[in-house]
Amino acid sequence: MNIRWRRLLGSLSILVIGGVLGCFTGFELTGARADKSFRALMLYDAALKTDQSIRLSRNAREGNQECVAESVELSLDFAIVKLAGYYTPEFSDLCENAAKSLASAREYRAAFPHTPGSKLLANRLEVALALRTADQSQR
Repeated sequence: MNIRWRRLLGSLSILVIGGVLGCFTGFELTGARADKSFRALMLYDAALKTDQSIRLSRNAREGNQECVAESVELSLDFAIVKLAGYYTPEFSDLCENAAKSLASAREYRAAFPHTPGSKLLANRLEVALALRTADQSQR
């Protein structure tokens, strides 16, 4: 695996881990501390997304279309896993976009399969795409 892919995979892994840790930490903190921690996590997330966008833009301008496509597909895989990790049907009334996004992800992955290089990510992605959403339960 070349250095570019390792850096991208490392960056995306840190984003997922940060999101999970932030979720757990957020439940324990209150008031000003919670706001400060939440803002710090959001700032970190924004910086990471900016860094990813710069890398993607640079690769696109340099003509590395295969690298750009793989980066976007890998980002999608991580986003699907993250969304499925937070999703519960009880909140579907509050955020029906989550169920719609998971349904769209299932349709996209059915049309354009992608197997991540990491077996752990591939397994989590498979579980995420198999998650039943509220709209599927009502059928």
